[in-house]
Order: sequence, then structure tokens, then C-alpha cells
Amino acid sequence: MYKCKYFELWELVPPSIINQYGDQAWEFLDERALRTLDKLRDKFGACIINDYGFSKEFLKKIGRENRRPDKYSGYRPISCRIGAANSQHRHGRAFDCDFIESSTDNVRQYIIDHPKEFRYITGLELKVPWLHFDTRNHKGLFLFSP
Repeated sequence: MYKCKYFELWELVPPSIINQYGDQAWEFLDERALRTLDKLRDKFGACIINDYGFSKEFLKKIGRENRRPDKYSGYRPISCRIGAANSQHRHGRAFDCDFIESSTDNVRQYIIDHPKEFRYITGLELKVPWLHFDTRNHKGLFLFSP
């Protein structure tokens, strides 16, 4: 079982899943997506996925103090009403990343320009302020808009 080098489980799944499954919840997440998260972190610096577990001081420091706590930017259980019914998030294959040290647009364009470097990314959402990537069963890089 692969566990991220840079991300804690609570950053990737909502609290209800951790409460119910504990560390076993790592098994809900696609290994390719987890490896990609670590690679993105290595290349572009720190990023936030779920922020509900960060301190108010840290969130203020990075300019997120006025947002509602986010707990569904990674895995979304079937009961979650956010997003599409068959979203890649519901299969543990998608993450919405908010980079602290890099521009989302620059990261997105880099991935588009260097698809072999991020070979597991097969879905990339355009025209959103965060970086949505996924590891859907698709050959090549599928670009889509909301």
C-alpha cells in the first residue's frame, strides 16, 4: 500500500471516512494519484487539498482564513453532494490542489506541455482556479472544462 510522502490522510479524505475506516482509508485512494501528488509537490512546492485540519493561524498565513473549511477536495464518498455523481473523486482517482508557492495556471500549463513527466495524469480540468487532476482510465491527456 502506497502512502504519500508529503500528505497526511486527513488532507486527502473527509473526517467521516477517517472516523469510520481509520488508516484503512488509504486503500480508497488510487496509487497513481498518490504518487502524482508527491511528484507535484516535489516539482511545484506545497499545496493544499483538504484544509479542515490546519490551524487558523496557518490558514490566515496562506490567505485562506475566510473560506469555509474544505473536506471534499480529495476523496468524496457516494453520499457527498458535491460534484458529479460519477466524479473521479468518488473513486479516489482525483484531487483538487491549491498551490502555495506556484501559480495554478503555470502548473496546469506545465503538465499540458510535459505530459510524459506526469504520465499518470489522464484528466485535467481547465478554467478553474485550482488544479484538478485525475488518473481515469483514458489513453493520453483528456482536457475538459466544468
